[in-house]
Amino acid sequence: MRRFKAAIFDIGDTMEPSTLIQKHALQKLQRNHKLPKNFTTVYLANDIDIKPHMFHAQGDVRIMRRVAAKLHLKNDIEKLTRELQRNFWTELGRWYDSPRGKQLGATFRWLRKAGYKVCILSDNSLQAKRKYIAFWRRHGIRYDIFLVSEQIGFEKPDRRTIEAVPKALKIANSETIHFGNNLFRDAVCRKWGMPFVLMTGFSVKHPEIHYGGPRIRSITPRMVEDVMVRS
Repeated sequence: MRRFKAAIFDIGDTMEPSTLIQKHALQKLQRNHKLPKNFTTVYLANDIDIKPHMFHAQGDVRIMRRVAAKLHLKNDIEKLTRELQRNFWTELGRWYDSPRGKQLGATFRWLRKAGYKVCILSDNSLQAKRKYIAFWRRHGIRYDIFLVSEQIGFEKPDRRTIEAVPKALKIANSETIHFGNNLFRDAVCRKWGMPFVLMTGFSVKHPEIHYGGPRIRSITPRMVEDVMVRS
């Protein structure tokens, strides 16, 4: 009897190399407008306390205003924000069109054809969710459920967020398997009986020395199938 009924995937640095693309988008903006060399570092430092927790590489005017104040920028803040958005989504689109990006779509198609529910669970805003829905539709990414922390009302590692998918599907936690890159925000699912797989292919830093569970580098049909059989 098959153990799992659903696979849950985080977005940032699990499905896609968000950290790297975020930095590239910021660095391109810095070069295009001859902004201070520490622009990217300052932006990222001011990103972390904007709620809901998420990557704001898509461009958040609140962060850009803080950065402008700290670096005494005279640029048009809203214009910079829109350009940052374009940089991010353009580069992300190139990644989804790459062989590795196409493997993600192929894996999701394989999972759904095999009878599994493909679920996306992210600490993100509803605005970002709407952008991702349109973006993934253009790139052939198909899934069954997509939930973000803003609509749930809580963020990872809150149990109410972690259990949102099995609750929506009316299945047990043990019947879902969670793929994520963060041992604090994602791997906490093990505490409530949900198997976890650590994604290592995109993250720059991994506090994984004491992690003894399953891990994979890429989301491919073979890697996902193997780890689901072994978990």
